[in-house]
Amino acid sequence: MDTKTNEKYYKIVSGPHRDVLFDACKYACDGDVKCLSVPFVVAIGRTMPKDHPGSAYIPMAIKDIKPFCVEHKDGSGQNFRLRGFCMANLNSYGRVDVPYKQYEFKADYNAKDRTGRICLI
Repeated sequence: MDTKTNEKYYKIVSGPHRDVLFDACKYACDGDVKCLSVPFVVAIGRTMPKDHPGSAYIPMAIKDIKPFCVEHKDGSGQNFRLRGFCMANLNSYGRVDVPYKQYEFKADYNAKDRTGRICLI
């Protein structure tokens, strides 16, 4: 992915199995099928510095994650580049009762360890 100075990446701390990604992408543009949303937990910040033993991530309010592109990043079968749309609030800091805004996203994702990084555009 391009790492432009104005792009901010957030850590994906938990995500779906690769089959879920491909199923969601398969039906993303099918008007007859309700689009599948993919569950991701994205860290918006940390409670303390990362190296502190009591540090924990603060989850972002993000929902309705719908990938429209899933491509293999390498030959491993586990690393993917994703593109799609989602609803998120970049100032939620653990709250879910916030107003959501639609974003396009791009992400690098490892389905084996279910982690990665996501950029909301």
